[in-house]
Amino acid sequence: MPRILNCAGAATPTCMARASLVRMPRTALWLGLSGLIILLDQLTKLWVVSALKLGQSIELTSFFNLVFVYNTGAAFSFLADAGGWQRWFFVGLALAVSL
Repeated sequence: MPRILNCAGAATPTCMARASLVRMPRTALWLGLSGLIILLDQLTKLWVVSALKLGQSIELTSFFNLVFVYNTGAAFSFLADAGGWQRWFFVGLALAVSL
């Protein structure tokens, strides 16, 4: 009885190379977009720190104000009064989820 190769075994190296080349620009696009968002976030924070005083706000629209405050906790000051362990908890959680 002849041996039948599975799909991966039957694929030639050329087909596999073509597939990885197609995937690369999409990955680069998402990485570039992520980098752009992070850059804009950091530039906005730098602008707010240099242009506003703590507690000062700017009305951007009739329903949206930009207010300079410091968040000493996690999301929306969750665990703000905790003793500092929350940073390491969330770092560990992020690492565990990433694996």
